[in-house]
Amino acid sequence: MNPGGRTVRVPAGWLREATVAVFTAAGFEPPAAGEIADALIDADLRGTPSHGVMLVPMYVERLRAGSVTRHTTATVVSDSPTFVLLDAGHAMGQLTSAQAVDLAVERARRSGTAAVGVRHAHHFGAAGRWAQRAADAGCIGIALSNTTALMPAPGGAERLVGNNPLAIAVPTADGPPLVLDMALSAVALGRIRLAAASGKPIPPDWATDPDGVPTTDPEEAIRGMLLPAGGHKGFGLALMIDVLTGVLTGGGWGHHVSSLYRHLDQPNDVAHLFLVIDPAHTGESGFATRTAELAGAVRGSARAPGTDRIWTPGEPEAERSRAQLAAGVALDTVVVEELRAVAESLGVTLAVPATREPASSGELPTGGLSMPKQEIVAPQLRTPPGVFSHATVVEATGRLVFVSGMTARRADGTIAGVGDVAAQTRQVCENLAAALAAAGGTLDHVCRVDVFVRNMEDFAAIHAVRRQFFHPPLPASTMVEVTKLAAPEYLIEINAIAVLPPELPS
Repeated sequence: MNPGGRTVRVPAGWLREATVAVFTAAGFEPPAAGEIADALIDADLRGTPSHGVMLVPMYVERLRAGSVTRHTTATVVSDSPTFVLLDAGHAMGQLTSAQAVDLAVERARRSGTAAVGVRHAHHFGAAGRWAQRAADAGCIGIALSNTTALMPAPGGAERLVGNNPLAIAVPTADGPPLVLDMALSAVALGRIRLAAASGKPIPPDWATDPDGVPTTDPEEAIRGMLLPAGGHKGFGLALMIDVLTGVLTGGGWGHHVSSLYRHLDQPNDVAHLFLVIDPAHTGESGFATRTAELAGAVRGSARAPGTDRIWTPGEPEAERSRAQLAAGVALDTVVVEELRAVAESLGVTLAVPATREPASSGELPTGGLSMPKQEIVAPQLRTPPGVFSHATVVEATGRLVFVSGMTARRADGTIAGVGDVAAQTRQVCENLAAALAAAGGTLDHVCRVDVFVRNMEDFAAIHAVRRQFFHPPLPASTMVEVTKLAAPEYLIEINAIAVLPPELPS
């Protein structure tokens, strides 16, 4: 990355299209490219650009060098009811992590707890995304990973352990989950690299130079060592995460883990551990409600002078994400230019959109089509806890499409996912997409959905799947629990209203 950029805002819809186009051109099928893109853009939306699309050029270089593979499914090494070991085969970390978390959730629903370890893995981006994936399914999620050695032991003068990330996410009854996401250095290395790219100094308590002397020069810090968060406490936690990831799985640890940014022809070889707990197995009901009460107690606690608001873990990031969906994603111009350059190197021409500063409305283009769809999230209302907005505005001169209620019945007449609401939701979304495609549209044109479910307790699991199909700007939505659907095996039915432009570009 070259220094000298400034911050601009680009529409989230354009950024997703661009990133998906890059990874599709790099050899992935669109669903896999979308999984990678969504993870990167989510980090940018939540205010963690060091784990966002700035990584795309480096990822592509690793794909070209062969140190990252195009595998989309990790291999099962060992399997027991509560622990599964996967070998990622140096695949993209976002793809492996999605597989591992979903597997851990599935096993935890059966046994109460489950762990999935992953060896020979690649950087998975922001750890919080993978813990939250479990929380979106109604479970407690814990995500651990290791990195190349970046930090010394207390009093030491050599890199010994990584700033190994830790994330914990917990579902609540009345809003987004509580999400703790932290690296165990004072800051992530990516933030220092961003400072170096922009030519800005760093605080002296972030890192040292190669001789162990604190520095404000980000280039010296990159050559030197990161300082642990909390001194010996941060080092101790980082060391134990190395044990729980690399040592436990038979993967890389300490100096056996290659640098993410250097030696791009060598596999990163990190290791992950995902732990999932299903609160339903405690025998106590109302876990999410009690968690919401706890969160409310934190927010409502007495404030020190000069403090306007007390936040719960993950709340600032959730609000920042909502704000950036409305105003545009804040990116350094260098990041935008490097995304365009790597796309061109793959034969993809990106028409970089007009950048802008934050606006009061939430207007975002839908895939570059001629009919903008505006996602409304009213500040007077509670933040939507799922994959929907408070309202949707479309400046429409095109065609209205009313999609009948779709169920989990396949084209051959069989029913997908009997007894599995996540599998049924996936089939329903695929059926919606097929009906819209026949009308000349996509799910991006949907402005409203009505969702009928047999059990409202499935809310989190349903929205975990919806997030894979519906992208910002999100449609308005209503969900209703019903006693019966058209067939006793059905767990969910969704109808939709979409607005299509008069003509879609070819």
